[in-house]
Amino acid sequence: MRHLIALVLALLAARSNAAAPKPEAPPLFVNIPAVAENAWLTMDCTGTGSLQTVRCRFTQIRVHRKSPEEVAAAVAAAKAEFQSKPDEPNKLLEEVCSEWNIIGDGYLTGTEEWSAARQRTRALAIQRIAKMCGCPDDACRLDYFLTEVGDAAKACRIISTQFEATLKRVGKNKWINEPKPVGACNAVTAMVAEKAGDNSWTFTQTRLTVDTEIPLCVGMARNVNQPFVFKTDPNVDISLDCSTIRADIL
Repeated sequence: MRHLIALVLALLAARSNAAAPKPEAPPLFVNIPAVAENAWLTMDCTGTGSLQTVRCRFTQIRVHRKSPEEVAAAVAAAKAEFQSKPDEPNKLLEEVCSEWNIIGDGYLTGTEEWSAARQRTRALAIQRIAKMCGCPDDACRLDYFLTEVGDAAKACRIISTQFEATLKRVGKNKWINEPKPVGACNAVTAMVAEKAGDNSWTFTQTRLTVDTEIPLCVGMARNVNQPFVFKTDPNVDISLDCSTIRADIL
């Protein structure tokens, strides 16, 4: 009888353990794409218990490329500036070509450890400088310079940023922050993270206000009250004409 009772208790304990719910994992998604931007976001949160409050770390990667109209405007602005001060561009070009005559092909010295892509970029730059300095007149050199301005404007910029925020649970699958001024620009941003399925997330970030009295922050004000939405989507590829890629921090 004693053995029978022990067996029954063991079976009850096993059933109780099997029925115990698994602890809920803190919110987590990796590289979900933005809906209307060339960007991706990763969110990794930590929390305990019922996850009423979680501390989250975000990593955002954005790829930006100027439109053809913006590229044309950059070239036109450079041309207008040079034409308004004809002596300055000629002096600048003379200095560049003078240095080029001294450096020449030696400009590549010490770059053997660079990647093939970086070496190609440097080689193309050298070819352009050589052609520009070989021009017979100022008009030819200016044309090459404006080509360089246009190519620089067409470069794709990869912008990577990281930030942290505390989110509070307001529903079974929804967390929000408590917006408050942060950073040098005193930007106030509202964040909403919502889970729609086992691996489906929507994250909305909306900048509510920014201190425009600081000149550096004026550009941020253009995006006030415009929701920046990231949403789980299997189609995360984007198509961009990026012959040159540059990395930025802002």
